[in-house]
Amino acid sequence: MRYRLLTVAAVAAVLGATSVAAAGPGGTENIMFKSRSDSVSASAFDVTTQVQAYLFVNCWDDIVTGNSQGEVTVWVVDFATSTTVLSMYCAGEAFANAVRVTGNGGAIVTATLDPTAPECTGFAPAPVVLSLTAKPDGMFSSSSSGTETTTDPTGTYRYKNQTSSYSAIFTGAFPEGFDSLDGVANQWRRFNKERAR
Repeated sequence: MRYRLLTVAAVAAVLGATSVAAAGPGGTENIMFKSRSDSVSASAFDVTTQVQAYLFVNCWDDIVTGNSQGEVTVWVVDFATSTTVLSMYCAGEAFANAVRVTGNGGAIVTATLDPTAPECTGFAPAPVVLSLTAKPDGMFSSSSSGTETTTDPTGTYRYKNQTSSYSAIFTGAFPEGFDSLDGVANQWRRFNKERAR
């Protein structure tokens, strides 16, 4: 018998580049800008075997520059024998599309973590193949939108932000026979940047 554990992941901070578009009304300068972050966190525990699995995936990009990055963390621990079955962390442009979160809380996780690859660290008996689909389970959801103001030596900037989080069930291919995990899918968007003159 397996019990699902709900794991909450914070939306990762994302940095984006800008390009000037045109001067706007009210002494402001409009700047073409849009960036995003998609992330998921999930886990499962098998009470019969005392094995726990954990997954975290985060991807972010700036649509203006096309600069995309991603990171994936996976580990499986056997508490009955106090053994870490596998523990992998991979990051870089090769994982920029490891997760995609939709506006309704669904998500798709697709990645291969090769312990011999230079962008990966940790250990696994073989490459770890992830192919999971998440669907909201209705237990939790949250969304918000608003404006943000930041100031640095180049000026004062205003952004519009949108964030959403959903609890979800993840099903598909995961190491050690886990075919279902519980977790959270997060979506973050920042756009419509303006600089006050």
